Amino acid sequence: MHLESFFNNNNNNNNFVYCVDTARKLNYGEFLNLSRKTASLLADLGVSSDDRVFFSTTNSIELYLAWLATIILGAEIVLIDPNYSDDLTESIFNKLNPILFVSEQKEFSLCKVLRPSELCKLINLYKPYVGFSMKNPNVISFTSGTESLPKGVVRDVGSYIDNAIKFSSEVCIDSPNKNILSTFPGYYLGGFYNLFLIPIVNGWKITIIPDFSPALMARFWSIVKENSVDILWLVPSIINLLNIFESRKREKKNQDFSSLVKIVLCGTAPLLHSSREQFKENFGLEILENYALSETLFISSQHYGDKNHSVGKLMPYVEINSAQGIEVKTPYLLNKYLILDGEDKVFDSSEFFNTGDIGEVICKNLMITGRKKDVIIKGGINISPKYIEEQLDNIDIDEIAVIGAPDEISGEKIICYYVSSIKLDSKLRTLSKSKLSSIFRPDKFIKIDKMPKTSSGKTIKKQLRDLYK
Repeated sequence: MHLESFFNNNNNNNNFVYCVDTARKLNYGEFLNLSRKTASLLADLGVSSDDRVFFSTTNSIELYLAWLATIILGAEIVLIDPNYSDDLTESIFNKLNPILFVSEQKEFSLCKVLRPSELCKLINLYKPYVGFSMKNPNVISFTSGTESLPKGVVRDVGSYIDNAIKFSSEVCIDSPNKNILSTFPGYYLGGFYNLFLIPIVNGWKITIIPDFSPALMARFWSIVKENSVDILWLVPSIINLLNIFESRKREKKNQDFSSLVKIVLCGTAPLLHSSREQFKENFGLEILENYALSETLFISSQHYGDKNHSVGKLMPYVEINSAQGIEVKTPYLLNKYLILDGEDKVFDSSEFFNTGDIGEVICKNLMITGRKKDVIIKGGINISPKYIEEQLDNIDIDEIAVIGAPDEISGEKIICYYVSSIKLDSKLRTLSKSKLSSIFRPDKFIKIDKMPKTSSGKTIKKQLRDLYK
């Protein structure tokens, strides 16, 4: 189904977006009209069908307008984490050659830059763009996975829309006039797909908070109550932060939000059973966990009443092979990987995709029991230890190994073990700041005398994890 139809099918009196910080709100009709004006602005800046536009900014109504405007023109959306190093951003630029960079935070000299804060002033000078591209432009997001450099996940907007419809129906969240709180950053795929496209497909209102920060904890539930939010889509790190903030209150009293919030969804990283139970005790809310990857979209989701410790029932369109780790066959497999330092990899939807996780299917419920790939999940983001090791390796280091260790807020923190004749913590910290984005930087450096090895010479990272406990 064409994206334009979802705006045309919603009544003009139906609110679409509301920004908490600016108190600005738009209904579906107003938003579409301003998106068309934004499309005229982007066209004037040189954007046309099949061009690429980089997006690297926090949530705002202006960001959402620019997203839809890009789709109207048939151009590709590329999501760039603002925490990426300048070198990494430039590598992605050289691979993709964007026409425009939409960013509030980044200075960029390689192409034109449009600041969201300036957009509303500028679009008043333009008439609405006539028409709506019949193309299904791609959206490109990046995941680090286990490769040395992040990989670009390429998928067209049409497949996101189709998957959003099927997922919403399967989990029974497809009723209109709901209000969802936007908690994912706009530069992550979850911000674009989970908290922009899925609400549009279902005719929901989106309450926007520009960025989810620890300072928001104090007013989180006030925002929920004041805006009558009835759907929350959270990640484990946010759930943990809310639990911790509640536990540190001087006068702790359990609150019940179940009469207001009807659905709480959670994904991107494993959620501890204890975190789920504590959240229910603190706020009276059940959490529905889902399992998805950028490469496959939704694989499974829990339903209310599920009593097992699975990540939910398999989607009807998903086929699982768990003999050698969880492999997924789905019609929503990515089109291809963009490989920054090599040849792109094209995928066929008839093949199985290796998730890197270990588990099994019991009565159509997917149980995740471990991780096959060497990957750290910090704040819901997959991080490659190999990539960090390669960036920090230097002449003073004999051996280096990076592991993930449990963290109550982010899920995992990054620990770097190294073997050297001298202590290098300060040097490695400086090197990590110059070569790694903030999310990739180790939280702690530990010098050891000898790296634990197998008989074949492979580093035993399990022993390093046990050593850290």
